[in-house]
Amino acid sequence: GLQGDAKETLRKIIEIIKKKPEEEVRKYKIERELWVNELKSYKEKVESYTNKIINEQYGRVNPIKFVKELNNFIDKDTIVVHDSSTTSWLISFFLKGKGRGRLFTRSAHGALGSALPMSIGAKLAAYNKRVISATGDGSFGMVIGELETVRRLKLPLLIIILNDNKLGWITFNEKALGFYYEKSVEFLDINFS
Repeated sequence: GLQGDAKETLRKIIEIIKKKPEEEVRKYKIERELWVNELKSYKEKVESYTNKIINEQYGRVNPIKFVKELNNFIDKDTIVVHDSSTTSWLISFFLKGKGRGRLFTRSAHGALGSALPMSIGAKLAAYNKRVISATGDGSFGMVIGELETVRRLKLPLLIIILNDNKLGWITFNEKALGFYYEKSVEFLDINFS
């Protein structure tokens, strides 16, 4: 890490960058372009795969199809706050942001249940903007008491619960690793509406 005055530190970093030989800068640009192309290729493969499975049945609603349709509902002023775990990759991958700084997340897997409290803060900070809180059923179960806060403060929030009756990301990983304890990750069918 670096320690020091931010302005002075940035000046020093800029000096170092400017001193780099042109050949080194060119090499970096080529490496970056290769990396960006690799990411684009990966994204295309995932999108191709999801387009194949998008019409499969997933209980009530296909979550990939739902998030893709959500793109038609948001505008450049909509603030979307999403939870970690399965909801994180669904929203991060399939929701196309339409404004700068409008998608908020706490994606570390230990942060289950953060979307609703963060959405309350976003709504209080930007009351005239549409705020969408996207969460999973497991995460929502951890903060369901915050509905009292939403009601008491009369906050018009749209709360989307992606309900698969389980801790989906943990289920996926347990199955991938060859051990699956359904009693520890599956829930009863709860109607949150």
